[in-house]
Amino acid sequence: MRMERVLRALLGKSARYVFPRIWNTKGETLREYVSVTSADDWKTTRSCWRENRWSSVDRKWRHCGVCAACMLRRLSVHAAGLSEEADTYVCSDMGAANLESAVDPNFKRLNNRYREYAIAGALHLDHMADLAAASERPVLKRHAVFLGPALGISAAEAERQLAEVMQKHADEWSAFLGSVGKNSFLRQWVRSE
Repeated sequence: MRMERVLRALLGKSARYVFPRIWNTKGETLREYVSVTSADDWKTTRSCWRENRWSSVDRKWRHCGVCAACMLRRLSVHAAGLSEEADTYVCSDMGAANLESAVDPNFKRLNNRYREYAIAGALHLDHMADLAAASERPVLKRHAVFLGPALGISAAEAERQLAEVMQKHADEWSAFLGSVGKNSFLRQWVRSE
């Protein structure tokens, strides 16, 4: 890899990057972590892209609950069969019929920007799930041409692995959408079945 060569040139020492979970979803990785450690320290990790001034309720920072990073966290927690406290997120009720009733009533920054951020977060994961469709295979093939050699595998193998991980993501996303209920505001924004 290029970064390995850069480090060797800069430091005169070899470093090797390995990616043991590259073909796993975040949900699979979280499930495996908990099964090995039996720990719940994952709950203290931060995923949200928003900072304190944008995601605080009563002066306590929370995950916004709707950015793409928060959506991925929520879907991963669901896929891993785990749960979090409702007050982990500003947007705590994903089953609510609208965004306004989904967020904590003490949240002071519910505005059009928050709404647009939420829609974008949902669409990011929805579009990622779309990559599992056969019609999107040329997109995966283009990425595999670069990814395969970087990982020391053929482009064809990289494409196969990408297709598998995108299908796993699509399945997890579909299950997550099913869990929020068909009247959820989230389901209004995405192309769910």
